[in-house]
Amino acid sequence: MKKTISFSLCSSFGLLLLLWASSLHAQRTAPVLGLHEVAAGCHAFVHADITVKPGLRYSNSTLLVRDGLVLAVGPGLNIPADAVVHDMKGAAILPGFVESYGLVNGKKDSKGGRGEGGPVYQTSKPGAYYWNEAVKPENDVLMGLDYDPKRFNEYLEAGFTAIHLLPDDGIFRGSSAVILPGKANPHEGLLVPRAAMAMSFKKGSSSQSYPESLMGAIALIRQVLADVEWYAVAKTFVSKQSGAKPVETNLSLEALIRAFSEKLPVFFECGDWQDVLRASKIAREYNKTLVFKTGWDIYKRAENMAALNASFIMGLDFPEPYDLSDPQEARTIPFNKLLEWEQAPRAPSIMRGLQVPISFTAHGLKKPKLLWESLAKAIRHGLDPDAALDALTLAPARLLGLEQQIGSLEAGKLANFVVYEEQPFRTCEPVVLETWTGINVYRMSTIPKEDYRGQYVLKAGEKAYSILIGGLATAPRLKVVVDKDTLKGELEMTGPEIRMSFPTQKGKEASNLTVAGVVSGKVSKLKGLSADGRVMDCVLDRTGSFQVDWKDKEKKSLELVDMTKFPALRFPAGAYGQIKLPTQGTWLIRRATVWTNTKQGIQTDVDVLIENGQIQAVGKSLRAPESATVVDANGRHLTPGIIDEHSHIAIRQGVNEGSHAVTAEVRIGDVLDGEDINIYRQLSGGVTSSHLLHGSANPIGGQTQLIKLRWGAVPEDLKFEGAPGFIKFALGENVKQSNWGDRYRIRYPQTRMGVEQMIRDAFQAALDYKAKRDAASKSPTTVAPVRKDLQMETLLEILESRRFITCHSYVQSEILMLMRLAESFGFRINTFTHVLEGYKIAEEIKTHGASASSFSDWWAYKMEVQDAIPHNAALLSQKGVNVCLNSDDAEMARRLNQEAAKAVKYGGVSEEEALKMVTLNPAKALRVDEWVGSIEKGKSADLVLWSQHPLSVYTRADMTFVDGRLYFDRDQDAKSREWMASERKRILAKMAATPSKERRKAGPGDSQPQYHCETLESDYGHE
Repeated sequence: MKKTISFSLCSSFGLLLLLWASSLHAQRTAPVLGLHEVAAGCHAFVHADITVKPGLRYSNSTLLVRDGLVLAVGPGLNIPADAVVHDMKGAAILPGFVESYGLVNGKKDSKGGRGEGGPVYQTSKPGAYYWNEAVKPENDVLMGLDYDPKRFNEYLEAGFTAIHLLPDDGIFRGSSAVILPGKANPHEGLLVPRAAMAMSFKKGSSSQSYPESLMGAIALIRQVLADVEWYAVAKTFVSKQSGAKPVETNLSLEALIRAFSEKLPVFFECGDWQDVLRASKIAREYNKTLVFKTGWDIYKRAENMAALNASFIMGLDFPEPYDLSDPQEARTIPFNKLLEWEQAPRAPSIMRGLQVPISFTAHGLKKPKLLWESLAKAIRHGLDPDAALDALTLAPARLLGLEQQIGSLEAGKLANFVVYEEQPFRTCEPVVLETWTGINVYRMSTIPKEDYRGQYVLKAGEKAYSILIGGLATAPRLKVVVDKDTLKGELEMTGPEIRMSFPTQKGKEASNLTVAGVVSGKVSKLKGLSADGRVMDCVLDRTGSFQVDWKDKEKKSLELVDMTKFPALRFPAGAYGQIKLPTQGTWLIRRATVWTNTKQGIQTDVDVLIENGQIQAVGKSLRAPESATVVDANGRHLTPGIIDEHSHIAIRQGVNEGSHAVTAEVRIGDVLDGEDINIYRQLSGGVTSSHLLHGSANPIGGQTQLIKLRWGAVPEDLKFEGAPGFIKFALGENVKQSNWGDRYRIRYPQTRMGVEQMIRDAFQAALDYKAKRDAASKSPTTVAPVRKDLQMETLLEILESRRFITCHSYVQSEILMLMRLAESFGFRINTFTHVLEGYKIAEEIKTHGASASSFSDWWAYKMEVQDAIPHNAALLSQKGVNVCLNSDDAEMARRLNQEAAKAVKYGGVSEEEALKMVTLNPAKALRVDEWVGSIEKGKSADLVLWSQHPLSVYTRADMTFVDGRLYFDRDQDAKSREWMASERKRILAKMAATPSKERRKAGPGDSQPQYHCETLESDYGHE
């Protein structure tokens, strides 16, 4: 005889032994203390709405489970004689979710860097590990993991039956594992002990100062991966060569070699879509495949993400609406943040529409069960429920190579499933009744033993009311028919005890009748209380039972948002974004006053033809091609685009890697920010190229990056193609840490003499490195391979004139020192930037062959600029030095034409030569003058059309072209402002009308920091 257990009692088995990937019960090595537990081998779940996998669902069907594995599923199945039968009474069964990114908080060490206690340069971690504490691939998430079921109850309540646990501390974080939650015994709860390697750009709890910027973290990753390649080869070499010098033992590198040899997937946590592109670039360099953990913001560059052919784990922590109670604060909310609030729930639908492999995670949410609220938002914004289920089941199972064991309820797989009172993707708060992992069951909600839902007639006094108790068994709802009007009432049920209150007629002033008592059998006697206080006898007569209406269950769904009313995505996805990026059209600019910066000088009433991104002709009365857009420039001036030789815009998470004195390995090009609004603002000031420099925190800083201001482009597409490499050096107060505080008296150098010695020592070390590297390459069979040192490799580029120095400088003695030092090593300093005492040694700078990139009138802001004068640029120019004027400031860069005008005022420089100081001269200093800096045939069409004389304080840039593309247009700018004002008003009204349990305040975190040379702080740092 079959054992039949009602749905309400199926949890009574308690916590049984867990079974995983086996047809037998889990066998244990530990002895049994007390009585043996005997688990039922077979279970039959009948009358259920069963989803086997996305797209395959059975109504009123049966799920058979034997020994923790799915035996069969479908309608009309024969139930084995030994099965325990569970009557599901119309409840929904779905495959258990797989949490693809469940972080485990590691031990947090003391904070170093710029935190308490001052800088820390050496690791304090004992053992033969990597020199940097942020590199810890030897860590194992299972070491010391607490398997207390309470720890994972929130995941079970949310419907997760498998969790991919990853360590969360550091850059190289260690190995992950997959567990079945809820088991106190790790032997039974562990599904995969080594599932993946975890990585991120986040430094974590490391007490060391390095890295203290995003570019430092990226450089460290590259060096570690290079070290792994060297270590493996060197170890093999030593093992084969008798008498060879041993290679150091490094357990961290050995852990990475093991992980790569096992082909463990690498899960990389990214902060945003730009981080994804940064990480993918590193992966391509070192031939690695990454799984990207991202946020919802990847929708902003969905097509770029799709082009990576990678898998993504998407967080669903959509932004909360802002607190709009203070009108003044509401005015400060950035427009970009308003757009993100509205657009973010579309992200899953957009990515799935491009066939991008997406898994969802509860990571980032305050509690796992809040995932359902986010899923409801995503479904309302176009995400197909089957796609949502796939992203929580089969997709993460595939990522982990476990699709043959978990992720669906197909025969032979683990019986990991969740019982919901109804189909969960129809509501933002589904009721989870039970979660099964193998043969282990966890009760989440209690269904009454007796289902009191149904149709009733209530007789109260002389009146009779039709009563319908429906909804969920755990949360029944009351409807009352009064004079053919259906009215809602309040209902409370605790077992057979019932209390209901409802209006006795339609209308706002209707009085309520309250009835309470115990339901027993078909007819129940209750007591009623009228609005006027009269107590009466009532009779509740059950006329019909509750029936599961499968057709009705199919129709029920979340209300969808009308996506046609959403604004189109823009590039970038925020203020002044463009629906389409500008193309290289054909332009004819007629009758302009053209500042050619050539022997032709300033020409009036001249035409300029632009085709294919280049200047095709300059002359009078040029014929317009049929496809040309003609611009009447009569009365206006056309100049080459302004080139800012020294800028710090469009840089993410730190302009200084100020931890070590030499950081030649770090690269500004790794941390470009394509969304920085300063790109657009500077286009409006006529800037077309910016040389982005590392800060001045160390004698030898990081590699620079020349960019073109292609507003809306992804970071890699900002780079100026073909431009030679540069690096930032610095002298003076900043590098010797004069103004950093008393805690910063540890790092060498602390004097100007020490700065010289540090630079000299670095170049000598590079020469020694080259000698060893060359010897190894000449005798690969007898000489051990030399470790590739990215810092030394960069310094060799300088020594071999493949990379050029731009040096932060003020004082004449130090400028002379560095020129002599460079000459002693056989190279030249390319550019001295700031160079505020350059006028004192103009002859020497000219003889050395360096350019000078100066300010117009910045002085008296610290001791070493006390001799600065506004005539500096003019005096240097008179001596034949190539002179530029730079900004070093996001605001000043918008007015570099006015900075050039100051050279006319202070030094009597001609207007033409003054304009060259911000156009042709910086092009020469940056060695790109063959492409930009003047208006002549064949050069790139980087041009600015000014409303009047370009050196006037009243002029405005009407049109700014980069590569022949119109990136700024004054008329379009006005339309953009109108659109943004309208959108701001619309979204704020929508936000105010949106119910929300939590609202956030606008604050400093909503805006990006502005960097200067000496900026030491950034939004990169400890978690």
